Amino acid sequence: MSNFRVFLVKEFMENLRTKRLLVLACVFLFFAMTSPLLTRYMGEFFAMIMPAGDEMGAAVIAAMGTPTWEDSYIQLYGNLGQIGALTVLLLFMGSILREKRSGSADLVFTKGLGPTAFVLAKFTAAGALTLAMTLVSTLVGYIYTLILFEYGGSIGNVLLGGLAFGIFLMMMLAIVLLCSALAKSTAISAVLGLAAFVFFGFTSVIPRIGRLSPGNLMASSPISLTLGEFPDGFVIMLIITTAITILSLLAAAKITAIT
Repeated sequence: MSNFRVFLVKEFMENLRTKRLLVLACVFLFFAMTSPLLTRYMGEFFAMIMPAGDEMGAAVIAAMGTPTWEDSYIQLYGNLGQIGALTVLLLFMGSILREKRSGSADLVFTKGLGPTAFVLAKFTAAGALTLAMTLVSTLVGYIYTLILFEYGGSIGNVLLGGLAFGIFLMMMLAIVLLCSALAKSTAISAVLGLAAFVFFGFTSVIPRIGRLSPGNLMASSPISLTLGEFPDGFVIMLIITTAITILSLLAAAKITAIT
């Protein structure tokens, strides 16, 4: 247990030293601040740059309608579900591979740290930072929405939506670690992680079974929870997501032990 704590602290320090937390914070907070702003002022911006008498431009602005606080969260999770999730994938795609290449993994194994604890420490450090930044960004988005629209929804629902999105990111982190353990290069690890990301996005739109796909935790479920609506099949979706997370971590540990 003491070896696990030491390695866990090492992982936290490495994430700080390599600027991963800084990059994560910049990306997530950028969208948390700009999404409500874009939602609120996009129509006015288009109206300002459109030439006078442009009927097509006027039609586009009219079609946009009056922005609401709900649109702010739709914009937020639309951005985080794409750019935010891909940022997490790219930041941690070579976590295990780098340790194996440098020989650090073999060194910590000789000190009594097992492959399962090795993988779990990496997942815990990366997951804690990612989940914390997700909730902080959600709260920032709530504050900006509240200021710009004079109402930002229920803070409890907003944080619940952020937590649901964070659970999806935890699953992606576990898959990224599995890809890093499997791959022989960082590029292959990135391709495998990206393929998994695309797969879950695709399965979320399949009729009937799509509502149970973990891909719904990217955007639709967090938005529904934020608006105070409980998504259909949400509990089963969480069970599937948790199962994939655990199985991915176990597989990553098993592969790390034999390679």
